[in-house]
Amino acid sequence: MIANVQKQTKCPIRIKQYITDEKGDKVGAIIDMSELGRINKVLKLIPPEESWLFENPDALERIGEGLSDVASGRVSKLDLKNL
Repeated sequence: MIANVQKQTKCPIRIKQYITDEKGDKVGAIIDMSELGRINKVLKLIPPEESWLFENPDALERIGEGLSDVASGRVSKLDLKNL
C-alpha cells in the first residue's frame, strides 16, 4: 500500500499527521503519546451496544458500504408486507 502524509485538520484529538492511501483516504494517524488518555476517555463514551461494531471489521465495512450507497442515492423503497 502506498501511503501519503497529511497535516492535521480540525479534530478533538490532537493529531500530528494523517497517513493516507493512494486515493487520499485517511488510513492512520500519528499522535502524541499524551493523547492516549484522551482517546481512552472518548472510547469509553461509546455505549456497549454500539462498541461491538468497532471490534467487527466485516460489519463495520458493510455499514460503511451501506452509508456510501445512501450518500450516492443507491437506495430503494422496501415494502415490508412482501417480506
